[in-house]
Amino acid sequence: LLVRDAGFWTAVLTLCNAALGAGLLSLPYAVASAGLLVGSLSTCVLICASFASLCVIMGLMAQAGPSVTSFGGLVRWGCGPAASNVVDGFVFLNSFGACVGYLVLLGDVVPP
Repeated sequence: LLVRDAGFWTAVLTLCNAALGAGLLSLPYAVASAGLLVGSLSTCVLICASFASLCVIMGLMAQAGPSVTSFGGLVRWGCGPAASNVVDGFVFLNSFGACVGYLVLLGDVVPP
């Protein structure tokens, strides 16, 4: 499903919803396990890496123009159809893993 009329805030809220799910819940445990200094430093490094990646993707989208409307399309535009198939495979595996995790959660929560 590709929604072309979605606004800026729809995209921001969808991204926050996806990013803050399990990551936000596991962050205190990760920082407690690594220590405050290492955990905070690692978080800052990963924030910078995410920001740099986002800037690269936004720059490539600006170069690709309005004909490219998806991440898979951007990879196809920049790297060719073989790389796009690899990315599509990873997106499928990620989605499949999320579905399996959801079913495991339902199996644990819903009584028989």
